[in-house]
Amino acid sequence: MVLLASLSAWAIEQDNDGYYLIGSAADWGEFAAIVNNSNQYANAKMTADIDLGDDQTMIGSNSESGNSPAFRGVFDGQGHTLTIAYTNIGSSSVGAPFAKINGATIKNLHVTGSLSSAGFHPTSIVSDSWGTSRLENVWGDVNIVGTRTGWVEASGLVGCMKSGNLTLIDCMFSGTVNGAGSYNGCFIGYIDSGSATLTNCLSTGTFSYNGSGNGFRGTYTNCYVKQFPGTIPTEMQCTDEQIADGTIATALQAGRDEEIWVQDETTGAPMLKVFLQDDSPTNIVALTETAKLKSGQRYNLMGQPVGQDEGKRKGTTRAAAFVPPTPDEVTEYARSVGYLLDGASFVDFYESKGWMVGKSRMRDWKAAVRTWRSRESGAGNSVVSSRASKYAGI
Repeated sequence: MVLLASLSAWAIEQDNDGYYLIGSAADWGEFAAIVNNSNQYANAKMTADIDLGDDQTMIGSNSESGNSPAFRGVFDGQGHTLTIAYTNIGSSSVGAPFAKINGATIKNLHVTGSLSSAGFHPTSIVSDSWGTSRLENVWGDVNIVGTRTGWVEASGLVGCMKSGNLTLIDCMFSGTVNGAGSYNGCFIGYIDSGSATLTNCLSTGTFSYNGSGNGFRGTYTNCYVKQFPGTIPTEMQCTDEQIADGTIATALQAGRDEEIWVQDETTGAPMLKVFLQDDSPTNIVALTETAKLKSGQRYNLMGQPVGQDEGKRKGTTRAAAFVPPTPDEVTEYARSVGYLLDGASFVDFYESKGWMVGKSRMRDWKAAVRTWRSRESGAGNSVVSSRASKYAGI
């Protein structure tokens, strides 16, 4: 690992492949300064969740006119979350974490928070896109308010496709967009020139637009939208029931061997697997085969047909609500699987986290005990309080 301070004025570090490592709001600011002032082709990886607080820094020029500076590199969120609270977007400006991109790739990034704009192209990920750019495994969950009237081009993920070719694959929007202006969209606000293709994308967000000229921009394949203030193409329509019973997650997975989309039992909705903890298998459930979906009959995640009364299905039971264990129960269960564990420390640890596993609520404490045992690699006694950092993501 190379420390840039030894080579330049920047304190942000780079890995052996030259990617800048972004693990704090200060790192975000330094990377934005590098892109905006000296190297538009710089690449970056997030190494932690980041809350920008009231920091208004964006990557790329936020001026509505012109196409430079623009981010032209690769940005890998690595499943981390960027929290924004953009409030100072003026009437001649655009607004998003990536104000302008040109031939860039953004992937594995979750953006949440809020954005209030009096300007153009308010959205959650990219305001203006040029060149051959790509968003993959990107999740926008931002509450967006646009106060400008007239031609605005607000959206969930990308504001305006200026020129070139834009690809969105396995992307998701679950926030809100409330706009006073016109010519807005769902995933993409507007296409000035060029083309956009969207594949395996989902919007469960809500949109409210006062102006006219709103619609779906680009070419869509296997994409689904819950709500939009306009006509949703028939093949893209989805219901709350389909979202909750695994039908949409199954369709988005599209029979691929690599697990991209899963049904998160905690939220009862599809989720990109990259944003769930790898060591939390109880929060990921297997999807039904795509072939079943194509048969015209929808199935739940247990492979049972939906559309009947769940309570009347033979052999069907609902998952019980999670009940935190007592220290004695933890100690006794750990002993039964050959693991010496202080149950009180285990309970105290998870109570301090609200019984959360990563970003999801725990569903099976016994599975967590087994995971701890595995991580101890056969060690004898486990004193949780002295090893809390080792289990921080469990």
